[in-house]
Amino acid sequence: MKNREQNSFWRCGALMAGCNALWFFMLCGITVIALGSMVSKAFFAVLLLPFLLYGIWFLFHKKLLLPRNFPYGIAWWILCLAATLFMFWFAYSARVESLSWDWGRIIRTAGKYVLTGHMKDNVYYARYPNNQFWYMVMVVLFKIVHWFNPAAGQREFYLVSIAFGCLMVTGAIILLHMTANILWGAKKAFAAGCIAYLCLPLYMWALYAYTDTSGMLLLMFLLFIYVKAEKTEKLWQYTVYMGLIGLTGAIAWKVKVTVFIFVIAVFLVLLMKKVCGKKLLAGLLALALFFTLGKITADAGVSQVLALDEKFYDQHEFPLTHWIMMSLGYGGYRKEDVVFTSGFPTYKEKQEANVREIKRRLQEKGLPGSMRFFFYNKQVRTWGDSTFGGCDYLSREPVYPDGFLARFVTMEGDMNWLLLFYTSLYYGMLLAGMILSAYYGWKQRNDKEDFLFVGRLTMVGIAVFLTIWECNARYLVVFLPLMILLSCDGYMGWRERLGENGKGMA
Repeated sequence: MKNREQNSFWRCGALMAGCNALWFFMLCGITVIALGSMVSKAFFAVLLLPFLLYGIWFLFHKKLLLPRNFPYGIAWWILCLAATLFMFWFAYSARVESLSWDWGRIIRTAGKYVLTGHMKDNVYYARYPNNQFWYMVMVVLFKIVHWFNPAAGQREFYLVSIAFGCLMVTGAIILLHMTANILWGAKKAFAAGCIAYLCLPLYMWALYAYTDTSGMLLLMFLLFIYVKAEKTEKLWQYTVYMGLIGLTGAIAWKVKVTVFIFVIAVFLVLLMKKVCGKKLLAGLLALALFFTLGKITADAGVSQVLALDEKFYDQHEFPLTHWIMMSLGYGGYRKEDVVFTSGFPTYKEKQEANVREIKRRLQEKGLPGSMRFFFYNKQVRTWGDSTFGGCDYLSREPVYPDGFLARFVTMEGDMNWLLLFYTSLYYGMLLAGMILSAYYGWKQRNDKEDFLFVGRLTMVGIAVFLTIWECNARYLVVFLPLMILLSCDGYMGWRERLGENGKGMA
C-alpha cells in the first residue's frame, strides 16, 4: 500500500514537473519573440533589461529590504487608495470620444434599451452570444443610474461605466494582494501589490468596462478561492470553495470564455494530484453542480433582456470555426471574413463554409508557411506589445487629444517613446519572473505545495488557445494580474534560493 502511494505521488510529481517544463520552454520562446518585437519600439529598454536584473540580484543580497516593524497592512490600504484615485484620474483623462468596437457597442445598445425600452441590435447579439451576459450587466447598471438620475443619458452612462471599469481593475489587484497574503504573508503580499500597481497597462485598460476588465476580476477571484480551498483541511469548507469555483466559472463562461480555461486547469490539477477519494468526489460534484446552476441562472437572466428564438440564432449566430478561419488571415479581426460568414443563411452552412475556407488557407500557406505563421507571426501579435494594445485603443479619438496624458498614451504623442520605454522594461521584468517561476516549479519536489501550478497551467492553455484562435495582445489583459503574481512567485523563489546559499535573507 505504501509503495502504491509512493508511486502515485511520483507519477503526480512527474506529470506536474512535465507541465511546468513545457510552460518554461514555451515561455522562453515567447520571451525571445516579445523582446525581439520590442527592440524596434524601445531598443534601450531591452538593452537595459540585463542590468536591471543584475540590480535585482544585488538587491536580493540585502538581508533586510524593509524594517521588521513596517506596518504593511496600513501601508497597503494607503497605497491602494492613492493608486485607485490615480487610476480614476488616468481613466477619465485618457478616455476616448468614440464608443467603438464591442465595448462601445454594448454601452450604446444597453443605454438605448434603458432609455427607450427597445433592443434594435438583435443580429449582433445573436451573432456574438458571448457578449449577451455582459450586455445584461450593463443594462442593470444603467437602469440603476437612471433610477437615481432620471435625466441621465448616454454620456452619463459612459462616464459611470468608466468608474465601473476602474473598480473592477482595483478589485482584481486587491484579490491579487489577498492571494499573495495567503501564500507568502503580509510582507511579500505588500511587495506583490506594489508591483501590480506599477503596471501601466492596467491603468490604460481600466476605463473599458468590458469583458477584459470583468474577466480579470473573475479570474483573480477564482484563483483566490482555489488557494483558499487548497489551504483548508476541512472537507465542508473545501466543498464550499469548489462550489464557489463552479458558480464563478459559470459566470466566467458567459462573460469571458478564456477565463474558463482556469476552471479546466483546476479540474486537471485535481486529477493530477490524486487527492483522497472523498475529497476529490466532493470537489468535483460541487464544482459541476454549481456550474450547472450558475449557467442555468445566467441564461435565464439573459433571456429576460434578449428574447431571441432558435430560428433567429440559426440565421445569424457565428460558429466557432469562424474565429479559427479569421485567425488564418493575419491573426486578428477581418471585416471581410465577417461579411463572408454572414453571407450564408444557416448556422450549418456557415460552419461548412468556414471549414472549407480553413482548409484552403492552410493549403495555400503550406507546411513551412503555416509553421511560421502559427509559431512566429501570431506570437508576435499576441505577446509582442508591452502595452497589450493600450496605446492603439487609446489613440482612437481621445477626448483630450492635446492633453498632457495624451502625449504619453497615444501612438502619435511626442512622449509616447517614454511610456514604451517604461512598459517594455516592466514587461521584460514580468517575463523574466515568470520564467523563474516556471523553472522553480519544474525543479521543486514538493508539488503539493505548488499552489500556483494551476496558474501556470492556465497560461499554457491561453497560449495554445491564442495560437489557433483569433489573437490580439488585448486578450492577454485578462491574465495580467495572474502573470504579475506568477512573476512575483519567480522572484521570491530566486530570493529564497539566495538565502539558502547563505547569501541573502533566510
